Amino acid sequence: MPFASFKNVKKRFTKLHKERSQPQRRRHLGILPKQQDFRLKARDKELKTAKIRELRNKALNRNTDEFYFSMCNSRFDVERGHIPLDIENNYSDVHIKSSFSKNVTYLQYELQKELSKIRQLESKTNFLQSKLRNSRSRKTPKHIIFAETCGEMTELHCLYTEKTQLNRTISSDLCADDICIQQCNAYKELSERLERAKQLKCILRQHEAKKALMVCSL
Repeated sequence: MPFASFKNVKKRFTKLHKERSQPQRRRHLGILPKQQDFRLKARDKELKTAKIRELRNKALNRNTDEFYFSMCNSRFDVERGHIPLDIENNYSDVHIKSSFSKNVTYLQYELQKELSKIRQLESKTNFLQSKLRNSRSRKTPKHIIFAETCGEMTELHCLYTEKTQLNRTISSDLCADDICIQQCNAYKELSERLERAKQLKCILRQHEAKKALMVCSL
């Protein structure tokens, strides 16, 4: 018997085991788990068991003399494990003053960087505006064509005039649209930079006032 015929006979006489759904009287308990759900649950349990076994072996083979950071900021209890210590950092006045100086220096650096970006964007917007003005008022180059007869000259003149006007209109519109998009993006970035520079100036004034008060108190 060929193999394909054996497969057909096997399909015909094998019993299909269908998984039943949740009965109507137990519908309020939710969907009945299927074989696929049990398979996923078993695989998840195997992974968790293997992870626990790996961690247990790692704890058994751990070096007791090894340094770890919980030694400094926690204490060990047999029942509760590692308990973190509430250690408050007592900073000196000199340390606080130096931190304020660093903050003020960093804010001044960021403010200068923002101001340089703003100057670059302002020059870019002015350049784009002049470029847009020049693109609208730009003249097309001349093209000399020699004709043998008056009729040929008239025909070439009409054809060349229509073609030149069409190309000029399309190119000028495309160039103007591109420049307008760049100009809008530049103005948007410029407004964001100005707002950020304003916030930096406000924070810098606050830090400088706190630093001055601290110097007076010292």
